[in-house]
Amino acid sequence: MKNKRVVIQHYGGVGGLHIIEEEIPLPKKGEVRVKVITAGVSYNEVMQQEGVFKNPALPIPKLPYTPGYDIYGIIEQTGLSVDEKYIGKRVIALTGTGGYAKYINLPLEEMTIIPEDFDLDPAQAVALVLNYVTAYQMLKRVARAKKGERILVHGGGGGVGSALLDLGRFAGLEMYATASTHKQSFIKGYGAFPIDYMKEDFVETIKGHSSNGVDIVFDCFGGSVSTRSYSLLKEKGRLVLFGDLGKMANGRPGNFFQNVRTISGISYCLLKNLIPWNNRTVSFYGIDVYKKKNPVWFKEDLNELVQLLSSKEIQPSIAEKVSLEGIYYAHERLSKRDVLGKLIVDMTK
Repeated sequence: MKNKRVVIQHYGGVGGLHIIEEEIPLPKKGEVRVKVITAGVSYNEVMQQEGVFKNPALPIPKLPYTPGYDIYGIIEQTGLSVDEKYIGKRVIALTGTGGYAKYINLPLEEMTIIPEDFDLDPAQAVALVLNYVTAYQMLKRVARAKKGERILVHGGGGGVGSALLDLGRFAGLEMYATASTHKQSFIKGYGAFPIDYMKEDFVETIKGHSSNGVDIVFDCFGGSVSTRSYSLLKEKGRLVLFGDLGKMANGRPGNFFQNVRTISGISYCLLKNLIPWNNRTVSFYGIDVYKKKNPVWFKEDLNELVQLLSSKEIQPSIAEKVSLEGIYYAHERLSKRDVLGKLIVDMTK
C-alpha cells in the first residue's frame, strides 16, 4: 500500500515542500497505523518550513522530513503487543512532526481515543489537539483564570487566539483581543472587544476602557508587545508568553535586529520575576515542554475538551479545508496571517 506525504526538502518558502509517494512501513511494537482524516496546519509548520522552529522538547529530524503537528484519524493496523480491539477506533494525537501524511505510525500511548457515541466533526476535533489544549492549559494551568477576570489576547483571530476567546467566553471572562482590520467582526463574535492594532495603540485603548488594566495577557509575539503588555497588568496580574512570532516577517525569518528585539522583550519580562516585591508574574508556555513534564495533564485536558466539543459548549472556528496537494496554498495563507481560526488538511479531498 502506498502512502503520500509532504516533506520539507530544503528550507526557505513553500518551494521547499514536496509531496512524495512510498510504501507504508509496518507499525513497530507498541505502535498503531493511523489513516489520517484531518491534519492541522499552524504557524509552527511555517516556522519549520523556514528552518527557524526551535523547541527543546521537540527535536526536529534532519531534512527531508514531514511536518504536521496534530492529526485526527482511524486506527487501521496494530503492531506487536497492541490488541487488535483498537482497530477502527477514532483517535487524535499531537505528533509534532509527521502529520502531513495519508498514514502515520505512532505509539498507542500517544493516542486519545474518541468515544464511540461522540459525533465530532473531524476538522473541529483536530483543532482541539494543538490550539485548544494550548489555550486551555494557559488559561487553567498557567494563568489560573477566574470567572469575571479581564484578559487581553494578542493575535485573537488565529488558531490559538480564537481558542482562547472561545474558552474564555465559556469561562465567563471579560475579553479584549488584538487583530488586524478585517478580523474585527470575527473577534466580536466571541463577545470580545476588538482592538485593531493596525490603527490604534492597544495600551491606550485598554487604558481608555479600564484604567487599572487587565488581569491576564496572552502574548505570542514577544519584543515590545511583551513589555508594553506587562505595563497593563493589574496587581497580581499574569503575563503568559507562548511564542515568538515577532521573529517572523511576512512568513519569512526576520533580520538579526528583529530577532534581538523579540528575544530581549521576552527576556526583560521574565527577569521581572526576580524582583522580590513584584506581585505580577510572567510565564512561558510551550505545549511540548508542558506535555513532557505533565503527560497526565495533557491527556486529562484533551479529554475534557473532547467532552466540551461533544456537548457543543465550544465551537472551534475552521478557516478552510484544503487537500494534501493544497498545502502550498495553506502555508502561503498562514504566512500572510489572514486566517480566521484553524486551517485544516482534509485527506479525503
